[in-house]
Amino acid sequence: MQHLATAEHGTRSRYIPEGASQTVANTTDVTEVRSDTMKNTRVLTPHADVEVMLRPLDPAGSAGEMELGLVMDSWTRGVADDSPWNPQVGRGRGGVGRTPVPPHITLYYHDTLLKKLLPRITIIAACDPSAPSTIWGWIAFEQNVLHYIYVKSAFRRLGIGGTLLKDLVTQGILADLDEVCCSHRTAGLLRAWPEVRWLWNPYKAIL
Repeated sequence: MQHLATAEHGTRSRYIPEGASQTVANTTDVTEVRSDTMKNTRVLTPHADVEVMLRPLDPAGSAGEMELGLVMDSWTRGVADDSPWNPQVGRGRGGVGRTPVPPHITLYYHDTLLKKLLPRITIIAACDPSAPSTIWGWIAFEQNVLHYIYVKSAFRRLGIGGTLLKDLVTQGILADLDEVCCSHRTAGLLRAWPEVRWLWNPYKAIL
């Protein structure tokens, strides 16, 4: 199988402790994944030469803090860059328009929104099978609702996002991929899966 090198996530995150090593801050390659977290793992093959491990996000300890930091950082930054509140998403050439809310405001208030949302949702991480603490991407959801999906830029176009999405059907979270209710409708989501009819309901992330 193809070995995928660890990619940088980025530095100066609000969610990665300052005392963490630079390697950990960049890669979320924490030293240990709790054994109880590994019980519900599965290894899938998006492509013939690529394997990916799907596992629940580690809920506790320093590993859990680092993993949740990656999710919060990539989610809030992603929303600030590609706003789900943009009324022009999905319209016109390329389906991209300017966000009606300044990114710094979105970044601040979406952080608050996500902290209220996290207790009721599930997050599955896509990891390196040979190093399960190295996260390549993740998906956040609850029954019948996709909240957000993210794959690090270095690992895109390898089928990892599609594997995460299809796994929700396999696990009975979504009925199918013909119509999917989503709380975060972004231009990136529409571009990645144009064949899916996305039923946007932002209140699923708020109420």
